[in-house]
Amino acid sequence: MITNSIGRTAKSRGCLAALLIILCGITLTAGRRTKRNVNDFVEYWAASRLVVHGTDPYAPVPLLALEREAGLAHSNPLIMRNPPWIVPLIAVLGLLPFDLAQKLWMGCCLISLLVAARWLWGLYRTDAQSPWASWVAAAFFLPVDVALAIGQISPLVLLGVAGFLHFEKQGKLAWAGAFLFLAAQKPHLIFLFWIALLLWSIRMSAGRTLAVFMAITVAASAVAVAMDRAIFSQYFSLFTRDRVLLELTPTLSGLLRLWLRNYPPMQLLLALLAVAWFCFYWRGSRPAWQWREEVPILLLVSLLAASYGWFFDQVILLPCVFQAVGWLTPGRRLISISISVLYLGTNAIVLAFIIAHRGTLWYAWTVPVWLALYMIARRERRRRGVRLRRNMI
Repeated sequence: MITNSIGRTAKSRGCLAALLIILCGITLTAGRRTKRNVNDFVEYWAASRLVVHGTDPYAPVPLLALEREAGLAHSNPLIMRNPPWIVPLIAVLGLLPFDLAQKLWMGCCLISLLVAARWLWGLYRTDAQSPWASWVAAAFFLPVDVALAIGQISPLVLLGVAGFLHFEKQGKLAWAGAFLFLAAQKPHLIFLFWIALLLWSIRMSAGRTLAVFMAITVAASAVAVAMDRAIFSQYFSLFTRDRVLLELTPTLSGLLRLWLRNYPPMQLLLALLAVAWFCFYWRGSRPAWQWREEVPILLLVSLLAASYGWFFDQVILLPCVFQAVGWLTPGRRLISISISVLYLGTNAIVLAFIIAHRGTLWYAWTVPVWLALYMIARRERRRRGVRLRRNMI
């Protein structure tokens, strides 16, 4: 048993190292828009520069001036879309030169990805499962690589979800709530999760997780207001002034709106249908509700129905990847191979689109494909459960 444990540890460390090399390689070889490799991170750096001086971090003109100073070649500024409570997370960046701040940010995002992946592997691995399967699947999940390569905050959102699952399983509900603060940096991506958390807290009379999360969010908001008293009004003016919510993004909601002659209310239709679906789902699942089992499907449906989102935001679907790999390990070999081929093929197609510089809406089909593959794996697991029960009888 000791030998097996050591072997497993060595393999898991080898997988960690392999994932680290793959992610670092993709990051270092990412397409460079300038000689300084300015990517989406510049929006966080510029916003933090402004907010530490008490000015509007969402103002286009000063943002563009700072971003051009950093080396951005665009004619339009990259504007941070995150809510004001992000300020304590990014404030230190505004005190550093761009190059140093970017390296620090990339290091934090990489560590967040690795820690999240390690926690998810611990949650969803099975006894018969090789550690290589989950780690290779994670390394080839293109949203992971894209989010890291362009300096997006999505890896921190993933860490928030993974941290919640990790500590909730251990019964450390306060820590679970604390990690949700990271997930709240892009709260719209997991809107069904927030509804489930509220209902679960009420049903289980377990308000500690929600209370800690809300306390940290309020404290972070207070810090933001202390640095810029008008920051919340500036944030909401972003949606009215720059019509951010009307921007077409690679989601089904965006496609639906485009097909219906750019009628904006259509972007909310799928979200409303998703809430209706969740009401029925919660009613059937609440007696045996387990966050470890239910969060992946909530993430998938939330992203499927989101009115606003980008391809790199799909990094938060990594729990679905780890769970599906765990389901398929003892399953029928033909099904496992078929899903693996479709999974790798989908990532290969997306990579080809990225290399060919395809436009935004070319990636709107990806979440439906991830959901379809996930549901096939879920159906295979149920069939296996039925067969096992029949054999026991």
